[in-house]
Amino acid sequence: MANQSFVFYPDGGTDGAFEADHRAFKEEVMDYVSLDHETSSTFLSGEEALDADEGNLKILTHVVRERSRALADGAKRRFKRQNEGRLFCEVCNFDFAKGFGKLGKNPSYFIEAHHVTPLSEGSRRTSPKDFMMLCSNCHRMVHRRMANLGRTIRREETLDIRSE
Repeated sequence: MANQSFVFYPDGGTDGAFEADHRAFKEEVMDYVSLDHETSSTFLSGEEALDADEGNLKILTHVVRERSRALADGAKRRFKRQNEGRLFCEVCNFDFAKGFGKLGKNPSYFIEAHHVTPLSEGSRRTSPKDFMMLCSNCHRMVHRRMANLGRTIRREETLDIRSE
């Protein structure tokens, strides 16, 4: 089953069946992989880790907000039309095609479509105009700034994060 993800869709409702289904599923998977899902690391205070156990399997349960890949791709096409065919970071102006030549040939693989209003604020109808194009570094810094401020930042505030 190469290149396939295993996704668990429980049938449970609000009566606790979800939790019971999840526990049973986790036990089955752990039996299957026959590994202790706890990991251990050896770290020395104030020093670099000399060694660490890595690569053990661990089951995580996450609730994620759905995103539309087609919408993000549409936002990138819209941005390119508005910018003479170029796709670049709106904060630092980095252009993967220019910066990496042949390796960065298709920048739509690398540039990230950032929701100006985070989806964490709730479900809503979104359109291509609701995105900004950011490189991964600037995208990370925008989210860090929002976390530090404890609020969403406006498009204008996003554009000047480098001046802080």
